[in-house]
Amino acid sequence: PDAAATAAALARARAAEAALAAATEAERAARQASERAEGELAGWRRREVQARQAYERQRDTVAVLGPPAPDGPLAACWDALASWAGTRGAHLQAELAEASAAAQAAQAELDRRAAEAAVLVGRFVPAPAGARADALERGREELAAAQVTAERDVDQLLAERERLRRLQDEVAALRRQEAVAAELGRLLRVDGFQRWLLEEAVADLVARATVRLRELTSGQYSLTARRGAFEVIDHRNADEVRDARSLSGGETFLTSLALALALADSAMDLAAGGSAPLESIFLDEGFGTLDPDTLDVVAASIEELGAGGRMVGIVTHIRELAERMPTRFEVSKGPSSSRVERVDT
Repeated sequence: PDAAATAAALARARAAEAALAAATEAERAARQASERAEGELAGWRRREVQARQAYERQRDTVAVLGPPAPDGPLAACWDALASWAGTRGAHLQAELAEASAAAQAAQAELDRRAAEAAVLVGRFVPAPAGARADALERGREELAAAQVTAERDVDQLLAERERLRRLQDEVAALRRQEAVAAELGRLLRVDGFQRWLLEEAVADLVARATVRLRELTSGQYSLTARRGAFEVIDHRNADEVRDARSLSGGETFLTSLALALALADSAMDLAAGGSAPLESIFLDEGFGTLDPDTLDVVAASIEELGAGGRMVGIVTHIRELAERMPTRFEVSKGPSSSRVERVDT
């Protein structure tokens, strides 16, 4: 390059060197600042640990009074402890004032009784002299000893009352544990576990059967189970709950059909989990108790079951119902035997 280009290149090189030196100095200053900051941070962390230990020591001094739990930042813990201390201190001051007043009243009562005793002694005992003075002095000493004993007994009674309170709390806690253990024992017994499984199975069966029963009865009835017996809820009679045995013949058949269909659905769900599938269901009679509209609903439900891939067989004398089946076997009597004929529609 010519002289001008060389001079320009040298100028750029010097500028780059100056920038590099400045950047190096800035990096060194930044590293020193970072080291100082890390040192200060470590110092603050040590101070925080010390402050946390001081807080815990301070809290331990009043642990028996039930201070708030150390939860959250240290400042929040201190604020909570200070607030609690103010409230608790005021409460304790009130209790102390009340106890002091009671003590003063008791002392005043004691002084009054002592004065009354002195008056009574002065009435019936002349000024003590000699042996009488000694006896009176001994009586006073015995009274003082009795007072000390009574005060000690009072302190002991107060301590016993506090111990009784603690024991009552422990008894209550043990009774709660006993109730939990008894309930667990009841549930984990062989017959209890079987009963629980049966109750769960019946509850699932009732829930499935209710869906079917509401379809078959146009929303009039729901099914429930209580105390080992089936009950129905009559939605057209203010949701009255009554025993399933109070249903009419046709209603009883619909309820039984709903339970059978629910049991079949439950078996299908179990088959999906690996158990043997329930691929067929047979319904034997009972259709004669149904009115034409209800019979039509039942027939539609049976056709729906057949459309789902399950074979449904019915035994009936109702011609209208039989003719709705896609395949039927008609049995007719002869002179000496019966004849079976298959009819496909």
